[in-house]
Order: sequence, then C-alpha cells, then structure tokens
Amino acid sequence: LNGSNFLDYFTDPINACAVYKEGFSKGFVVGSQLTLRNKSGQLIDVLFNGSIYKDISGKVAGIVIAARDITAQKLLSSYSLSLIEANRDPLFTINALGKITDMNNASVKITGVSRVKMIGSDFYDYFTEPEKAKEGYQHIFENGAVEDFPLTMKDKGLTDVLFNGSVYKDERGIVIGAVVVARVITEQKRIEKELT
Repeated sequence: LNGSNFLDYFTDPINACAVYKEGFSKGFVVGSQLTLRNKSGQLIDVLFNGSIYKDISGKVAGIVIAARDITAQKLLSSYSLSLIEANRDPLFTINALGKITDMNNASVKITGVSRVKMIGSDFYDYFTEPEKAKEGYQHIFENGAVEDFPLTMKDKGLTDVLFNGSVYKDERGIVIGAVVVARVITEQKRIEKELT
C-alpha cells in the first residue's frame, strides 16, 4: 500500500479526490460517503472521516483517514424502506416539532398531497382535529409510544384511523424522531354502525 495512489481504491476517484482535498482545505472531513473496491472486486460502502496532522513546526504533514464500513447499514436501510412501502396503511416519520420528514406511498394516495409538499409540513394538518393529532404525537415523544389513538384523516372523504407510533433513536440512544402508522378503520366503523 505504501506509495500507492489513494484514489485508486475507490469506485469514484474524482469524488474521492474532492473529499480528501476538502480535508486538507478545511482541516477535517466528516461523514463523506464513498465506495471502496477490495482486492477481490467486492464493493464496500464507507463513511469517510479524516483530519490533518502537523509536524513539530506546525506545518501540515498529512491527513489521517478512517473509513467506516456501512454496507450492512445501507442494506438494512434498503430493507426498512421496502417494509415501509409494503405497508398499505399511511405511514409517516416525524420530528419532535411534528414536522413530517418522510412518508410512504399510501400516505401520498390517501392525502392527495405530493411527497415533496408533505415533507416539512405539520403532521397535524392532515387531520380533522389538529389539536388532538398534536396531543397524539406529543404523547409519543413524552412516553416513547402511543397505541390505537383514534383520529380522522382529511382526504377526498374522511378516513377514520387508529394512530400507532414509537420513537426511533440514533446509535448513541438519542431520540431523533418517531414512526407513525395510521391504521385505516373506516370499514370497521361502517360495520359497527350497521350492527348497531
């Protein structure tokens, strides 16, 4: 390895070059995603972190780089996205302020609002009782979860749902958001009315 070209180990040498130049210009680089190719040709996704080091006179002598393997993490993320899209009930991810950070296609269909417009909007705006919806998501962040919280979604008609959600955390255990599933119970309520 000594004396070989650092860029030769990446699938995108131009991007790898830009990243390490950024490291030298800023003094550090954090969380840049690159792909390494090992000697058998296998591709390994890595998060690239680095910082410069100096000699005793204070002159920059080089950069120390750590490339954390995130291949499994990316596969898990892809798997999670598949599960989310397979869910036929509306599913949202929200932050602690109640802003929507992502959603599945079922959410787009039922609200009639595009993914682009929905991201960053207020979660409670999609319900007939915004204050009650706000109370529901706040309960998640205060208690870690909520179960079978009844709400009515605003769409072309009105869709009755049971709202279930739980927080999710980063690798340090810090809460970064909540996943919310709105189980559609319109048909169930119709049958209950007929039975009554």
